[in-house]
Amino acid sequence: MSGHAERIPAHRGEPAVPEEAQAVTVRHGADAEPISKEACCTVCRLRDETGGDMVTASYTVFPGMELAYHNVHLRKCCVGRAAHGRLVRIDHCREGRMEVEALGQPVSLAAGDLSVCCRQAGVCHTWFPLHHYQGISIEIDLEQAPPCLSCFLDGVNVSPQALADRLCPGNSCFVARSDE
Repeated sequence: MSGHAERIPAHRGEPAVPEEAQAVTVRHGADAEPISKEACCTVCRLRDETGGDMVTASYTVFPGMELAYHNVHLRKCCVGRAAHGRLVRIDHCREGRMEVEALGQPVSLAAGDLSVCCRQAGVCHTWFPLHHYQGISIEIDLEQAPPCLSCFLDGVNVSPQALADRLCPGNSCFVARSDE
């Protein structure tokens, strides 16, 4: 990926919420309509009062690690995670635009951008200024994920905790921007 990277430091305070995003809120969880559920994949749809929707296909890759594909046509979504502690979330934007509250400030992703953010479990506010977003996310619950992936994949000596420490030191957020 060509482009530039930036590190967003930990910051306490209220996130900047776009005015137009304050009106519509969809919460993941109780509001999610299951479309299909299989042993390795769950597909859910969220709808808002404007007729917009978000379809997410989630795959449990390893204990504590989830891969999700998102196809969004909403303004705003609040996603609550029932994780135990610190999370690492890797997002890649394929199309559209996503703004997520990370460390008390917004992180914006456009087509081709990638972010790696650490946060505590809980509600995560996400806005879609173009009402369109397609992308993937990998979420790692550091409390539940294996300490090293070599127990699942021979020859892969990657530690989720070391990944978080390297890309998100001091609970920062790493963003790699594309040139597109």
